[in-house]
Amino acid sequence: MTDSPLVLVVDDDEDCRASLREALEHAQFNVDDVQSGRAALDRLLRRDAPEPSVILLDLEMPIMTGTEFIMVVESYYRLSRIPIVVVTGREPLLAGHRFGVSAVVRKPLDPDLLARTINNLIGR
Repeated sequence: MTDSPLVLVVDDDEDCRASLREALEHAQFNVDDVQSGRAALDRLLRRDAPEPSVILLDLEMPIMTGTEFIMVVESYYRLSRIPIVVVTGREPLLAGHRFGVSAVVRKPLDPDLLARTINNLIGR
């Protein structure tokens, strides 16, 4: 799957990251995952790290919340072009695309809906 699009999963819950990885790999995506917004930002700013096609983001995390992560990412032109899909079990308080969010997917996840959402965002 080396030519498959890369999805960066950002979630502090290890079980959620594992289930997202499984669903995404089944849908023929490459997956990288990190446990916090800070770890995601560190990874994205590394010059040697491949740029993800999409970021799946939990909002409620320690160290750096998803909302804080989005605000920082929006300040970097290169990073601000990467679509962000918020994955949440709560009703998101975001005003749609206002904060750089391309889509919102509710937990519990429908793997087919998640794959379709990502494919639509990247034109696949």
